[in-house]
Formats: sequence, C-alpha cells, structure tokens
Amino acid sequence: PGRHLDPPGLALTVIAIALLNYAVIQGGYAGFGTPAVLWSFTGFVLVLAAFLVVESRSRTPMLNLRLFRNPSFTAANLVAMVAQYAFVGMAIAQVLYFQRVRHESILETGLLTLPVTGTYLLVSAVAGRVVSRLGFKVTLTGGSLIAATGTLLMLTQTAHTSPALIGLHLAVFGAGAALVLPPSTAAAVVSVPPAEAGMASGTVNLFRQIGNTLGASVTGTIVTSGLISRLPDQLTQHGVPSEATRDITDGIASGTPIAAIPAGIRDNVSAAFADAFTSALHLAVLIPAVGALLAAVAAVLFVRKHAQIH
Repeated sequence: PGRHLDPPGLALTVIAIALLNYAVIQGGYAGFGTPAVLWSFTGFVLVLAAFLVVESRSRTPMLNLRLFRNPSFTAANLVAMVAQYAFVGMAIAQVLYFQRVRHESILETGLLTLPVTGTYLLVSAVAGRVVSRLGFKVTLTGGSLIAATGTLLMLTQTAHTSPALIGLHLAVFGAGAALVLPPSTAAAVVSVPPAEAGMASGTVNLFRQIGNTLGASVTGTIVTSGLISRLPDQLTQHGVPSEATRDITDGIASGTPIAAIPAGIRDNVSAAFADAFTSALHLAVLIPAVGALLAAVAAVLFVRKHAQIH
C-alpha cells in the first residue's frame, strides 16, 4: 500500500547498465583508451551516482538502499551476480569453442552443452532441500566452491580435449551454479522484513541480470581481443609465412572464415587459430573462477546459516 512506480530510478538504471556494457564491448574492439569508451565509463559512473542520490531521496524508491545495511542481503546479491556472470560467460565461451575450434554444428553444440544445463536443472530441483538441511551459508559457500572447481577445470581444456571430459567439467560447474542461483534469491528475501520481500526478490533479479549482461559482454570481449592478440605468434609458431600473418589476422578479426584462406596454409592457420582461441578462453573462464572463490568467501563471512528477518 502506498507504493508507486519509480520512473527516474528505472531510467537511470537502464542508462547506467547500457553505458557500462557499451564501454566494455567497444573497449575490446577499439581500445579502452579511446574517447568514446572513456566517456562511456565516465557516464556510467555519473549516472550510477545520480541513481544512488535519487533512490536515497525517493519516498518509494525502486531500490531501498537501506536494505544493503544487512550484510546477509548484500552478500546474497553479490553471490547471485557472480554466479550468473559465470554461468553466462562460461556458456558463451564454450559455445564459441565448440563452433569455432571443434567446428561442431549448431545442433551438436547444443547437445555438447547439455551437461551444464541438464545438471543445473536436476540439482536446482533439490536445492531447496539442501538449504533446509544445511542452511544458506553452507549451500551458497559449497555451491560457489563447486562452480569455481568446474570453471578451473576448464583451464586444462585444449583444442583436442575430448567432449566427454569437457562435459564432466560443465556438469561440475552446473551443479555448483544450481546450489547458488535459486537459493541466493531465497537468502535475500528472508533477510528483509515481509513488506520488503518483493523489492528484495527484484533486487536479486537486478543483480543477476547485471551479471547476465556483463557475462556476455566481458566474456565476448576477452575471447575476441585475446584471440586477435595471440593469433600472430601462433601463426608464426605453426609455420605460416610472416608476410601473410597480418592479412590473416586482420581477416579473421573482421570475420573471414578459415575456409577462405589458401589451401596450402589452411591447416596451419586452423591449428594456430585453435591454440590462440583456447588460450583466450582460459583467461575468459579464469575471471569467473576467481569471482566464484570470492563469492564463497563472502558467503562464509556474511550470509546467515538460516537467514532471519529483521
């Protein structure tokens, strides 16, 4: 009762997230020192500051900033954001790996990524029972550690790793994510008074969607820029003539398929591409792995075992 929409808060949120994603994507393409990227990052900071001011002064804010005084609520949101970032980032990296390195079809790629989605579905179905028995702290901490383990296992992935082994890594990650994402919402909701439960649920969703968009933009940027920066050295190591290295790198950067490259060096270019891409993938998945480990620490320190309403 007495609540109404918060158009300024909504508009500022959308603008801030859009600026951040644009800066990340454009920075990976044109360089993070370019004027457009610097202005976008600056705009993001200014709009975010304006959002915090507006929400702190609004009588019915979209986001009640006082909720973040509760450490358990804050930790649950951050854990959810990191887990969603990792889930989306890992999925994008693996899809690109299967299609660009293993040359799998779209259908085959979908089947090869079933271990993560299938495991997530099965484990999330029993996540509530796990929380009831072990509590939020153990569940979120354990889930974050399992997800980090699955992501770190991907660092062993090469261009020739068997799909079965990759599937095992994906399944481990999926199980961990399933013990984090659904319970994190419940942990946040029960940490606030009943009248704020809807806002708490919406806040977790907001943080998950931020992780969702950043997982896509940051991972795509890292894989793309990492591939292009590593490709020249890999081409040289695989015996591609130095005079052709730059043209091939520029062509791949602009989307030229390897099939269009002269047949005499196509196999060498394909092998170099696979090695460069896999190396870039390692960096892309290392970031969510570290994030998941930090999320586990946050859960241990701040999430209540059985979150209590204040």
